[in-house]
Amino acid sequence: MFFLLRKGAPFQSAIDRVKDKLIEAGLIDLWLKDLFETYMWRERMLKMMDKASTDGKEQLHAHEVSGYTAAGTKGGVVLNLNHLQGAFSALFLGMFISAVVFTGERLIYPYSHH
Repeated sequence: MFFLLRKGAPFQSAIDRVKDKLIEAGLIDLWLKDLFETYMWRERMLKMMDKASTDGKEQLHAHEVSGYTAAGTKGGVVLNLNHLQGAFSALFLGMFISAVVFTGERLIYPYSHH
């Protein structure tokens, strides 16, 4: 695994250190394994859907597909907006606080030059 950087880039050593830590921790292998499993799961689901659309005898029901996780094992949860509500609330709260602080800085110190 490598990154394309200009020769002599000042941040190349930092990127190399992070890359080495990721490899040593096994995260690169884990991500590649997850990527492969997700690809295989998607291919299996597409084959099942093709079979259901071409074969009138066998029907593919929604619960047969939705009950699978990305790795292809039964028992996963399909995320919806309700599951992500807390994350979006934190995002918008942070954006609101930053807008208030920014506006306050512009009102208190409109023309100050340091």
